[in-house]
Amino acid sequence: MKKKFKKILISAPFGRSGKTSFSIGLTRALSRKGYIVQTFKKGPDFIDPSWLSMSSGRPCRNLDLFMMDKETILCSFVRNSSDVDISIVEGAMGLYDGIDYLGTGSTAEIAKIIDSPIIFVLPVQRITRSCAALVKGYVEFDREIGIKGIILNKIARERQKNLIISALKHYNLPEVLASFPKDDKRLSIPDRHLGLIPAKERLELSSVIDRFADAVDEYMNWDLFFDIIKESSDLNSEFKNKSFEFEFLSSIKIGILQDVSFSFYYPEVFDFLRMSGAKIEIINSLSDNCLPDIDVLYIGGGFPEVFAKDLERNHSLRMSIKEFGENNNPIYAECGGLMYLSDFIEVDDNKYNMVGLLPFGIHMEKKPVGHGYEEVEVFDENPFFPKGTRIRGHEFHHSSVSINRNADIRFSMKVIRGNGILNKLDGVIYKRVMASYLHIHPLGFKDFIANLLKSAHISK
Repeated sequence: MKKKFKKILISAPFGRSGKTSFSIGLTRALSRKGYIVQTFKKGPDFIDPSWLSMSSGRPCRNLDLFMMDKETILCSFVRNSSDVDISIVEGAMGLYDGIDYLGTGSTAEIAKIIDSPIIFVLPVQRITRSCAALVKGYVEFDREIGIKGIILNKIARERQKNLIISALKHYNLPEVLASFPKDDKRLSIPDRHLGLIPAKERLELSSVIDRFADAVDEYMNWDLFFDIIKESSDLNSEFKNKSFEFEFLSSIKIGILQDVSFSFYYPEVFDFLRMSGAKIEIINSLSDNCLPDIDVLYIGGGFPEVFAKDLERNHSLRMSIKEFGENNNPIYAECGGLMYLSDFIEVDDNKYNMVGLLPFGIHMEKKPVGHGYEEVEVFDENPFFPKGTRIRGHEFHHSSVSINRNADIRFSMKVIRGNGILNKLDGVIYKRVMASYLHIHPLGFKDFIANLLKSAHISK
């Protein structure tokens, strides 16, 4: 059965062109007009989606061709777009940039899979007629995609804007949807070392998003925008129910640390846990005194280094987690979770005590230590993944690891692509604790959630 989905994909010639600010503002502006908007982010990122989620009031979904196959991406898009008015996809990097010179996994490939028109955000500092040459190149580079509208970002003055618009019109190129002045401070976002500050860290950022929306509302040609999304083609709505089958494991109680320190979880984690019938216990690492009655603990990523002093202060929870692990209960931790299970985190020459299950010292570095896609092969026994399993995910961290005491630990993953923990190894094992820098998406490794839950049975 075919269904028409109104959709748009936002891209740019390169990163930091302004597509995130525009995507956030567009989403909130449409929401304020009464439209139900579903957002998507191309790539494995957690931070941009947190802003997009806050903008729409619905969880943003990731679409990533390194971790997922094409059918899975189409399934996810159709499934999450079936009950909304408009779907917005924010691209990553440049439109044609992928993991190799052929652009494998690029934003352009996502546009083809979901058959979406594209709005192209173009920064125009110190440039006029040459914009036409740039846009013409992007339009003609791949005729299988459709750039339908242009956003001019960082316009210096009215004369520059008029010259660019006239040049684009002269060469029969896509029309300009909006022009944003470079001195409009409403479109700035607070930065941090991994990119944007996660929206959940500062609740007042909703007012920042409203300012983005105010700017989009002021400058947007809405008639042209709605003409563009009307062109959206049909997609097979039967994909809505494909690739989402789960073993029912209703007796398992899983604890998840989720708060401002640990916020990096894909929404599919919670979707699939609920579909599996598991009982979810949310734990706050800063305010809860001890673990609830659970069978398995999952600690995702985040910024524990930012809240290290507060995490250290909650001694009772740290000791409760340590006791849980020492008693041979399963704990799965990724990135920030690995850091939290270590002996300490060192930030600017200050050391903060952590859980102490793993004999690591964590040291925050000025530059990225692991930043990009990661692929591993499981080579040793562990509570969560069979030997020989290959898993694709990603790592984003500014921390390095030093082993500072003897303990009965071993590594279980060989890093094929990426950095890992040490010496191209990842997935450290201590008793039934497993920790790695690898972020896994449940749509990229579909046994992930089932494996988490089944580890509780294995340990009993």
